[in-house]
Amino acid sequence: MSNLATTGLNAIIPAVNNKINKFTKASIISKYAGMPQNCINLDYTNDRLNISIPVDASRHRRCANALGIPAVTASGGSSTGGTQGNDTACANRKTAMGIWSFRDRSRNKYVRGGVTAEGRNDLVGALASRVSNPKKAWETFKLYSIPGVEGGRRIQNTIDGRWLETVNATNTLLLHGPVRRCRTSNKDMQWRVISVPGQRGIYKLQSLRNNKFVQVTRNGLLKANATRSQATRFGWRKY
Repeated sequence: MSNLATTGLNAIIPAVNNKINKFTKASIISKYAGMPQNCINLDYTNDRLNISIPVDASRHRRCANALGIPAVTASGGSSTGGTQGNDTACANRKTAMGIWSFRDRSRNKYVRGGVTAEGRNDLVGALASRVSNPKKAWETFKLYSIPGVEGGRRIQNTIDGRWLETVNATNTLLLHGPVRRCRTSNKDMQWRVISVPGQRGIYKLQSLRNNKFVQVTRNGLLKANATRSQATRFGWRKY
């Protein structure tokens, strides 16, 4: 390549990179409402665009909030004290209701964890064709009643004890990885099951954090953003 061509190419690269940066940041902000632009770090290495978003509690709490995850303290724990929770109060023999699966009847798919989407790998979706092993599977859950709450449930996956909760920014359901301890005061982990009249074993699921009902979206993900009439009807099975 001639020196003239090289000079011309080098002259336009900064402008092109600037447009790519603007487009990338706008795309991330459109997906995560409330995400400040200064949370998004972009750099190029070997012609590859690298994206990083800091979530430390000291300076970037708003970044973590926009992603719907807890900010991380310098010691590596959650700033909300999630790792210091009280699982025994959430899960005990007096409130245990056994192991269950639930299925989106319209799609004929079981709800499972470990789904990769929306920049995460711990989401929940109605995507499984079968339950692989009821005692320990992404598709099965231990249910616990919530004393004093009609239909109240805490829902714990059998894989490694992850609790069903919601991503605050998008209301998407997830089984947080790494595992977060359950706190009895945490409404992110509190749900209500409501039976569908005249249909045995069919229930709608409601989040007690925002009082919205759960529906299965077109891509199979579960989101707590529906009205009661829009809510998905799930068929529940006990093992």
